[in-house]
Amino acid sequence: MVQLKKIPIIITMGIFFMNVNHDVVLETGSPRTLFETAQKEICRLNFNKAYGFLSEIPQRYPHSSWSEKAIILKNIISLGQTFSNLRLYSAYNKGRSLYGEEGAADSLSPPALLEPYTFEYLKRTKNWAKKLDLDRKESLKISKDTELSITYPGSEELPYFIKVGIDTIENIKKGIPPTPSQAQNIEEFEDYGGFLSAIYLCMQKEFRVPQKTILIKGKVIPKLLLYYSNLWIKKVLSLIGTEREITL
Repeated sequence: MVQLKKIPIIITMGIFFMNVNHDVVLETGSPRTLFETAQKEICRLNFNKAYGFLSEIPQRYPHSSWSEKAIILKNIISLGQTFSNLRLYSAYNKGRSLYGEEGAADSLSPPALLEPYTFEYLKRTKNWAKKLDLDRKESLKISKDTELSITYPGSEELPYFIKVGIDTIENIKKGIPPTPSQAQNIEEFEDYGGFLSAIYLCMQKEFRVPQKTILIKGKVIPKLLLYYSNLWIKKVLSLIGTEREITL
């Protein structure tokens, strides 16, 4: 009899937790929550994750008021990432080219150490350019300016060797192979600056690197977003020749 008395309690608690979990799933999957989660990932400089959350909104909630905001913001991310990865690829390719083919067979030679980064950023540039091409086509449907508010970290929150100017992309262009930590720092700063450049350009704001966390607030002008998206797709095409992979 004791066991039987416990059964209704267990069932009731099970139903309660099922309802609670159901509500949580609905809430975390709402367009607003997805958008806010993406904003948090942008503040952490996790652009791949942010892009993923934003991509879900127009797919799952095409008629939501958040859909246009998501399309515009993910277009800005793909623009910034195409810009930053192309800069990284160009820097490593230039640094590697200073040595020609001499010493490339030696796994510890500067060209051999620069080569993996060159190919990695070439791959990323192509991937982001493809996304940028798709995003600009979605943005063509949006004619009105879109209001965005993004919390963004300041330079004080970046790694120490970026702040003091030691780990810079200029060292790569000179053919100096980075250590893994230096390469990570340089990549982080280029990603950081790429998004800033993209959003400031499309809001017609003066570019500046803030020292402390700021709120970037303004209206993104779709015509400008499309102009810069087309411009950087053409730059990718001219520098790495992917005409067969990207349709303008």
